[in-house]
Amino acid sequence: MPGYCYDLSVEELELLSRAAQALYTHESRIAAALEKVLEHTAVYHEHIFSQEELLNISLVNVRGLLTALHSGQMYSEPSNVSQQGAQFAHLGLGDRSAVDLLSALQDTCLPLVREEYQNQQCQVAEVAARAITRYCSLFVEGFLAACRDRILDAQEKIILALEQSLRESEQWLATTLKSIGDGVIATDTKGYITFMNNVAEQLTCWKEEEAKGKPLAEVFFIVNEETREHCSNPFEKIMKTGKVVGLANSTVLIARNGTERMIADSGAPIRDEENTILGTVLVFRDVTEKRKMESNILRLEREKMESVSILAGGIAHDFNNILTAILGNVTIAKMQTLPDSEIFRLLTEAEKASLRAKSLTQQLLTFSKGGAPVRKPASLSELLKATAEFALSGSKARCEFRIAENLKSAEVDAGQISQVINNLIINADQAMPAGGVIIIRAENVEVNLKEGLPIREGPYVKISIQDEGIGIPEDHLQRIFEPYFSTKQKGSGLGLATSYSIIKNHEGWITVSSRLGRGTTFCIYLPASDREAPQREVAPARRSEGKGKILLMDDEECILEATSEVLAFLGYECDVVRDGVDAVKLYEKAKGKPQAFDAVIIDLTIKGKMSGKETIKHLLEIDPDVKAIVSSGYSDDPVMANYREYGFSGVVTKPYTIEELKETLVHVLHRKPE
Repeated sequence: MPGYCYDLSVEELELLSRAAQALYTHESRIAAALEKVLEHTAVYHEHIFSQEELLNISLVNVRGLLTALHSGQMYSEPSNVSQQGAQFAHLGLGDRSAVDLLSALQDTCLPLVREEYQNQQCQVAEVAARAITRYCSLFVEGFLAACRDRILDAQEKIILALEQSLRESEQWLATTLKSIGDGVIATDTKGYITFMNNVAEQLTCWKEEEAKGKPLAEVFFIVNEETREHCSNPFEKIMKTGKVVGLANSTVLIARNGTERMIADSGAPIRDEENTILGTVLVFRDVTEKRKMESNILRLEREKMESVSILAGGIAHDFNNILTAILGNVTIAKMQTLPDSEIFRLLTEAEKASLRAKSLTQQLLTFSKGGAPVRKPASLSELLKATAEFALSGSKARCEFRIAENLKSAEVDAGQISQVINNLIINADQAMPAGGVIIIRAENVEVNLKEGLPIREGPYVKISIQDEGIGIPEDHLQRIFEPYFSTKQKGSGLGLATSYSIIKNHEGWITVSSRLGRGTTFCIYLPASDREAPQREVAPARRSEGKGKILLMDDEECILEATSEVLAFLGYECDVVRDGVDAVKLYEKAKGKPQAFDAVIIDLTIKGKMSGKETIKHLLEIDPDVKAIVSSGYSDDPVMANYREYGFSGVVTKPYTIEELKETLVHVLHRKPE
């Protein structure tokens, strides 16, 4: 058997020696055959060998065989032959080269032996064949043993290199985690802590050595800032979902020493290459100072906005008082002028300008307090066209109207809805600095639950405003209606927030869709009304046959003068007072007498004296059936929106036209008692 030593007979040794002598004369020929084999198997070599190197390797292996045959080493010293195989393996020629080389030795040497000893062919060839076969077996045995040792050495080197790389990676990771500014805690799959960095130690007041092996909930103790209830363990949520999780914004970390800190955090599972969860990692930071700073900024912004709101409301109120006088006088002047005259045309333009100014003050009031809408039936078609024309004055953009012919009216605060449309059209215009087309659609729709809108089912008027502008990024769409959120450098972030508030107060809804580079579309849903909007009079109002006595209370002299003239023009008698005390006294004095008042027009806000709200209380005590009309430049006051709840019978918002005042008086004076 290969590897074992045993003695040959003298005759066998003689025959082997003769075979070796015969082959010595063909050494070069045999080496050339082996060289060709090595050239053909070059693709399996671990290195690139030159032709000279391959020839030398071939000669070494031929001589090794001949030496072994001559002395019978394959029988007497098998380890020497195995060593030749090991040396061949160390050259890195590959197992395919070894197999082909040994086959070539047998295929080349045996025919040469038979040719040399034809008379003793059987004996010499037989002995030589057995010897060469044993030589090849021993060669392969040494070759495989050496390959195994090489593989083991390589594996050991790889393992050592991997271990070194792993140690370096672990050291790098530990150094990185200990250097970052956030707290980091890692756990195993049972929730026991395996790692903490320095920041986590500082925030929890636990040393890593103490925390290791403890449950996460014991070291990372968190509560809700508002309820003070213990928050659920993030580890459990991570293991349950297998996803990244975050804490609520109002989470407080209570350290070991009782210190409380507001924190923001996220946690994630740790997975191996097969996606198996090996544990969890929690990253958190102290946001206490950040929250304080944000709170202070918001407080300052709120105080600033409150101051601006008070200022805007005051300006709007005073401006509305002035407009009331201007509008009243302009209207009376028109009534005393021929419709075809140039003066009539100029007065009409002044009247339009006053009504536009009225819309502006309404925007100031809505900005100042949000404003409960004073809702009346209105033609949205007229409102859309008038507002769009005003908003795009001097702009490069133009409007296309696609309004349904049978568009229903809606009960709205025309000033507030005009403000919404104005905001959206201005935004559309600014999104198209080079100009473009703004398409305004209005149609009747039925809203049902399937559409997923957070409004009740029923008939609505849907208004769409579509531009061809730059569009809005998707991540901004969710925040576009938030107060103070703006993508404009000089934007206040209040336009869309105010619009959203107004539409919501009208029991409607507003949506937005956008594609970058394609444009933006805002859709507004307003509840449709069966009540028809009052038609505007084209011809000037004429003196009417109004009958009755009116008590007018206002603290502005210009309004008292203008409105008393309007009332006289409409056919009413009028007494005026400047505050609530005088109004109550005069009304009580006249009650039950021929000169009793048929109605009272009360200004809601009286500077430094009894207000309209207090005045109506006293009047109701005197006369529960008093017919009182509330009037104010603060159209957003709750009393104006819900006047009946406060005992009033009607409402007129400053500045009012003569027609609005006339309609309100007719309605109040001829309304049947409830």
